[in-house]
Amino acid sequence: MAEMNEIPKPSGPVWQGQLDLGDRWALWRGDIGDGVLHRHFAAQAIVSDSPVRVFDEHGRYVEAEYVLIDPLTLHKVMPGRKAKLI
Repeated sequence: MAEMNEIPKPSGPVWQGQLDLGDRWALWRGDIGDGVLHRHFAAQAIVSDSPVRVFDEHGRYVEAEYVLIDPLTLHKVMPGRKAKLI
């Protein structure tokens, strides 16, 4: 019989909010938790009342209230409060 292991809880900020999914679109509204370097096929827009920091694969970053990320671009979004990711 396989042993069940408990999944560790994240130690840093967590994602809290609402995710809406549609045909070929997704919208996240809420707090941004710990992120990892990743990419996806879709372009991504981030809209926030306060600056959000986004790193690229070379460690360069942009910090702004509005950020547009091109498709297939490696990026990491840093934790933040009250943002929309489209």
